[in-house]
Formats: sequence, structure tokens, C-alpha cells
Amino acid sequence: MLRELGLDVEKYYSSEIDKDAIWVQLHNFGDQIIHLGDVREVTSAVLDDMGEIHLLIGGFKTSHRMRKNLSQNYL
Repeated sequence: MLRELGLDVEKYYSSEIDKDAIWVQLHNFGDQIIHLGDVREVTSAVLDDMGEIHLLIGGFKTSHRMRKNLSQNYL
């Protein structure tokens, strides 16, 4: 989506822990991703090392049942 909007992604940080979501990230962005692991374990030192962040996107965890329902409804 970011590429489609013409936005250049210099660095892609991810704190994803879901294996399926990580696979999608790897498929879409390959070696551009810097995996940070569990967001609950990201420290202020890690954030300081990252430098300036121009865009932060977050979401909530969905249950397996909700993902199944969403895929069945083509959402």
C-alpha cells in the first residue's frame, strides 16, 4: 500500500510475533524489515537507536476465529 501511494520506505521496523503475519511481511518487503520481536520488549534504548520515525502503524491482535470470518466474508 505504501508503494502504491508513492511513499518510499527506507527502513521497515516490525514488532510482529505472529508467524503468518511475519511471512506476509517477508513476502512483501524481504530484507528491508528489521524485526524487533515482541512490542512489549522494545525498550527506550531500542527506540533511541531507531532514530526519527516518520510513520507508525499499529493494530490489535485478532483471534483465529475473527481472521477466519474476515477471510470468508472477503474483508
